[in-house]
This record gives sequence, structure tokens and C-alpha cells, in this order.
Amino acid sequence: MKRALSSVFMAGSLILAGALPGLAHAEDAQKPDAKAGEQLYVNGDMARGVLACVTCHGDGGNSTIPMNPNLAAMPHEYIAKQLRDFAPQGDKPAVRTGADGAPSIMST
Repeated sequence: MKRALSSVFMAGSLILAGALPGLAHAEDAQKPDAKAGEQLYVNGDMARGVLACVTCHGDGGNSTIPMNPNLAAMPHEYIAKQLRDFAPQGDKPAVRTGADGAPSIMST
């Protein structure tokens, strides 16, 4: 019994030790700039060809258009991942595309 508890304690310690660097890295990750995000959401950035998010996703992230997802209450990490997936990576096409692989409005 003592040997089994010792093994469980040791395994738990190793798992925790392996997770600590990842937790420290997560804290170092750049936090989103809420003010810049709000400006982009409301006004877009025509210099970069970015349409205001509110146009399709609605006030407060609650879309009234069935094909456009609601962004309200989505974690910023999820939204950032989706935006990365819609963007082409160098010479590779976007991970997320429209019908038949066509670029979607989010990938332009």
C-alpha cells in the first residue's frame, strides 16, 4: 500500500513538474488589447482592407444573420485561433475556407 501511494505521489509530481513550464509560458503570452479590438470591431481598418466585424457579427457579437456565428462570450483565445485559421500562411492556403476551398470573406 505504501509503495502504491509513493508511486502515485511520484507520478503526480512528475506531471505537475511537466506542466509548470507550460503554465509559465501561458502567463507570458501577450494579452489582447481590448481598446484596439473594440476599434477594429466597430470601425474596421480600411487601410488594411479589414471590414468592421460588427457588420457581419452584430452589435455586442450577437449576429442576426444565421450564417454568421455569434462572437459574444467567446474566449479571446478561440477567436484569435479562428482568425489565424482563416488567414493564408505564406504560400499555403487558409486552413478554413469556403465552399469547394474558395477563400472565405474572413480570409481576405
